[in-house]
Amino acid sequence: MTRCTKSGPGGRTWTRLREMSADPDLRSLGHYALRVVDSVPDRSMGGSPRDEESSTIRSAREPGAVARVQLLDRLHVEAQVLVSHVALLVDGVADLFDAAKSREFAVNVPAVSSVARSLVESAGLAAWLLDDQIDGVERGRRYLTWVLNDLQAQRLLVDMFRPSPEDAANLGGSFDRTEKDLLSVAAKARWTTRPSELHGTRRPAVLLNDAGKQEVVPRYEELTGMVSSTPSLYRWLSASSHGARFGMLHGVQIDESGDRAGLSVAISGFGLEPAHAIGVTAVALSRAVKNLGWWTGTPTTRFDQQARRVMLRTGLKV
Repeated sequence: MTRCTKSGPGGRTWTRLREMSADPDLRSLGHYALRVVDSVPDRSMGGSPRDEESSTIRSAREPGAVARVQLLDRLHVEAQVLVSHVALLVDGVADLFDAAKSREFAVNVPAVSSVARSLVESAGLAAWLLDDQIDGVERGRRYLTWVLNDLQAQRLLVDMFRPSPEDAANLGGSFDRTEKDLLSVAAKARWTTRPSELHGTRRPAVLLNDAGKQEVVPRYEELTGMVSSTPSLYRWLSASSHGARFGMLHGVQIDESGDRAGLSVAISGFGLEPAHAIGVTAVALSRAVKNLGWWTGTPTTRFDQQARRVMLRTGLKV
């Protein structure tokens, strides 16, 4: 909780110190996650779901089989990066707890919730791509949908910087070559796509389903639902990230009885309480790691044991 003394121009801000209410072992959990990633074999492990999906696609002898397997090969690499990214964000949550502990500050609840939101979204994306209820063909399509969506995000980001005509041409050419490669792989896989078109604003390149409709990456709220069964979690985490008024005003306490000049206002912020934040963080990372381990046939026993210990300390029933 931060206490701000409002005394007009030149007013001072000070912080009330208190002990941290939870001591997570999140950093070691992130390290165990990275050990799992490091253990993923460079090629598909015989008997793993990843290997079986590729074998099923090849044995079907359908047109496009080679390209579909190639997409799974690409996902095999990028899924490891994605799970490592989730572990990196878990390290960020641990950093905030360590800072609070070392300085004897209260845990910065809004900051923890904002970082937790990012890692839950990324873990949800891993859960979507590595879903154990889909086959290899659908997995390849999801991967291609994700990459095309990312390409459009890059185009929009560059446009926001209003580059010079020369830079715009160079960057646009790079994006166009990437799009051409992706659409070529899709054509070889015998899938229908729609290339990007520029009509004032750019219509993105997309993968189309059998009904001719655009395939899409799930919304962030939907991705969060793939990690947690709590319907309110995404909006709860987003309140701090988006600067919601009710979130900023949550927990505000006004004290006019003190000896300090002016009005003393205690601000605690809005977000997940420390124990809950630790639990959500552990659950999200666990989902991402377990899906990667399942798909690639990589053991996750040591990670699972550590995740269970962390969850139990937060009061979660596991």
